[in-house]
Amino acid sequence: MSKLVPEDLKGALKFVRGRVHHRWGDAVEFRDDVLLPPVPLGWQAGRIVTFIHPTVYADWCWRPVAELPKGRPGGQEERNYEALLAGKQVKSKLTPFTDLVYNVTYLETHEVLATPS
Repeated sequence: MSKLVPEDLKGALKFVRGRVHHRWGDAVEFRDDVLLPPVPLGWQAGRIVTFIHPTVYADWCWRPVAELPKGRPGGQEERNYEALLAGKQVKSKLTPFTDLVYNVTYLETHEVLATPS
């Protein structure tokens, strides 16, 4: 698993876990001012063309460090949290993990549930 998680992201998640002591609800907030991220559409004249539509919607986001429960300073892990997670959508960093869990679960249950030929 450690090869699947970049070291800076692992440090950021370790920092926030230490602050919320496994009460992950304290690490996130529901906001209604989240901007829709750009969607890549393809290539044009050697450049990636993205669709940027100024759409605002509601989603779960990581809280800023100042809004987390108090704790000891986190050094580099805290700086990683600020850079990678604070204020950003929860799913933007966790989607690769949920995709991995889905795929592993699918493979395991597919073998178990597969009908004999």
